[in-house]
Amino acid sequence: MSTSLNFIGPSDLSVGEIELSNQDGLVTRWMATQDKRSFTNEDAKPGYYLAEITPAGMEPRSIIFRIDEGEDNRIEVPNFAALIASGRATNFLDIDNPRDALQAIGTGLVRDAKNEGGGLDLLNGIVALASAVPFANQALDGTADMIESVWDRVRSLSLSSYDDAPVAEPPKPASPKPPRADPKEAARKRLARSVKPSRKKDRAETRYLSVGLTTINSAQGHKPARFEGPFAAQLLDDKLRLRVARPENWSPESGDKLRLSLAVQNLRLERLHLPLYRAGTSISINPVSRMSSDVDLEVLPIDARLRGVVRALRIGNVHHAEAVRDQIFSQRDGGALPDHGRGDPWDAMLTALIYLRFPEVFGPLDDVWVDELADRYSWAADALIIKAQQTRLAAASDPDHLVEKAEEMVALLRKARAQSSPYYSYANQMYGDLCELLCDFQDLSKDSAKKISRLRTKWQKDTALQRGAGISFSWLARDQKAFRESDRKKIVPNRKVTGRLYSPNTNVVFEGRLSPGAIAIERAASKQAAERIRNTLPNAAAQLTKRAEREAWAPKDCPALSRPAGPDDDPNKGRFGGQAAAGGFELLARFGRADKATASIELEVASDDPKAIELGDSVWFCLHPTFNPVWVRIYFDRGRASLPISAWGGFVVGAWLPRQGVELELDLAAQDEAPHIIKTR
Repeated sequence: MSTSLNFIGPSDLSVGEIELSNQDGLVTRWMATQDKRSFTNEDAKPGYYLAEITPAGMEPRSIIFRIDEGEDNRIEVPNFAALIASGRATNFLDIDNPRDALQAIGTGLVRDAKNEGGGLDLLNGIVALASAVPFANQALDGTADMIESVWDRVRSLSLSSYDDAPVAEPPKPASPKPPRADPKEAARKRLARSVKPSRKKDRAETRYLSVGLTTINSAQGHKPARFEGPFAAQLLDDKLRLRVARPENWSPESGDKLRLSLAVQNLRLERLHLPLYRAGTSISINPVSRMSSDVDLEVLPIDARLRGVVRALRIGNVHHAEAVRDQIFSQRDGGALPDHGRGDPWDAMLTALIYLRFPEVFGPLDDVWVDELADRYSWAADALIIKAQQTRLAAASDPDHLVEKAEEMVALLRKARAQSSPYYSYANQMYGDLCELLCDFQDLSKDSAKKISRLRTKWQKDTALQRGAGISFSWLARDQKAFRESDRKKIVPNRKVTGRLYSPNTNVVFEGRLSPGAIAIERAASKQAAERIRNTLPNAAAQLTKRAEREAWAPKDCPALSRPAGPDDDPNKGRFGGQAAAGGFELLARFGRADKATASIELEVASDDPKAIELGDSVWFCLHPTFNPVWVRIYFDRGRASLPISAWGGFVVGAWLPRQGVELELDLAAQDEAPHIIKTR
């Protein structure tokens, strides 16, 4: 019987490279998209394989797996978010002996480098691969011997192309750790070793962090209002992910905009117009580094195909653009340019922007299509800027109407300015370039010349407040005091930010604390604030139910949601089965720093059976209704899933493991290690 391989890449891969290697070296490499992420070989060689997956603009992740002789082997890689959450560059998929797998793969890579030549990067990659052993899914013995064995093969190569090239010295392997005999006991020891950092250091390094959503109603004179659509949150590898969907009965024809606000204490208040993509929108808030308390912001469509367009537009790589053209746009019904009647203006604007960014790949845009884009979505500055750029391109081939086209461009840019900020940074860049171009054009009428000069001056003054968030355009709140005291001349960002969002017109979807390299969820800032939250509904239990209904990505299959809620002030109590340990899993709480206001807590779900957890498994934590958000999804990493929070007062935490069908419940106030502020408030 033949041995076959059916490899399927991550379901959330948008555009990027996948490379498969085995013990004989490279098997295949291709530019993958959502519709081209699988590889089939009906006569595959049995043994260990390495899959390296590199989405555009992201760090690569690797999977090592095995295919068995005489079998139809189907290898389905978990989604890329789960690979990131593992915290490791290399993961093992159903591998009982990672050491043997790495040894075999390392040998194959060395052989491939020797056969192909010029493979210095590949050789250095072997060392990196070998050094991944201490961080494998299981404890390994003989790590040092294995690394040295692979390194000896590297040293033994006599390739002239390497004579003058430095090869990285092998990293010193970490001492192998003994297998964990009792995961529950190890977790309890971690709790006992909890260290309270000094309060002075906390004040210096910890900042309040808030995220809010505001609807700008065009029909009511751009009046702000609370966003009431579905949203959800999860923490992946110390990064915050928010998902937002369109409210019920919302229409892109309305011209209503959704504004996102990000407040970071003592740093900035950053805002952007959030696209409401048809399949939903993902917001990533990532700690910049483990050396500073700051974050980066990125907005992406949830639809993987459209996300591929975003990645290609941001990276600026012709190969990625060609993959978008051949594997994404070619699959669209009706042609590469989306039908404006589909109801996704941001899909259309992204398509236009990537056409303009890579004209050598996509060719020219259709004038009629661009005109309809600008007419239908005239409330979006980007659509008007795109038409202005299209007009400039048309003017280059029609010198007889150059002045007429230039006057039209000025009118379009004035309309774009009136629609506030654009959605995309590339549109903002085109706006500035067009203003410069038109200011240098000598044949404009005096009136138009004055108008475009004013637009350029305003744009240049605002550069101090302009900021990019991935491909999205964002801006910073202005320091109003400095602006007034300088007679409206000094424009600088406001740095005196509390990190809180207090406006009643803003729906605060996340509140927490930011420390170097980490984000923690926080309960409402004060007891009075919590009372205001409770008073918005008859009781806290009703609020929990409403939150679950609104948060579209909350676990609808969680049995707790079908049970009556607990007491008004603690609705999770008794709703998740009442047990902290069940089905081989246990919910624990680690208490850290505590003061008069809050206590730091790390919630953790661990298992006493490593085989009970598969790559990609996750836990849904359900917090008290005074948290934003209430439901948080955490992926398992090295046999545990942990969620850092900051809280005052005791309450019951619920946990739901969807694949295992396990519910857990923990009363924080009943824990012996709980500080006074948790037990008594």
